[in-house]
Amino acid sequence: MPQFFASGAVAQLVLGLMVFEAVLLLVLLRARPGALVPLLANLASGACMILALRAALIQADWTTTATWLCASFFAHGTELVLRLRSAGVPSRPGPAASRELA
Repeated sequence: MPQFFASGAVAQLVLGLMVFEAVLLLVLLRARPGALVPLLANLASGACMILALRAALIQADWTTTATWLCASFFAHGTELVLRLRSAGVPSRPGPAASRELA
C-alpha cells in the first residue's frame, strides 16, 4: 500500500474517476450547456490539484508542483467568474452599489 501512494498511482486512480465523472456530466447535462461549463472548470481545477499532489508524491521538481497549483488557481477563478455571472452578480459595483456600501 505505501508503494501505491509513493508511486503516484493513487492520483492516477482519482484522475480516472474524475474523467468518468466528466463524461457522465457531459451526458446528463448536454441539454443545459450553461450549467456544464462551470462544472467542467471545477473539474479542471480539481484535476490540476490532483496532478500537483502526484508531482509531490513522486518527488518531481518543485516547479512542476507549483505549475499545477497555478493552473488549478486559474481554473478555479474561471469557474468563480462563470458562476457569478450566471447568478447576475456584476463584475464591478456600479454607483448605486457604492452608495449602499458607504
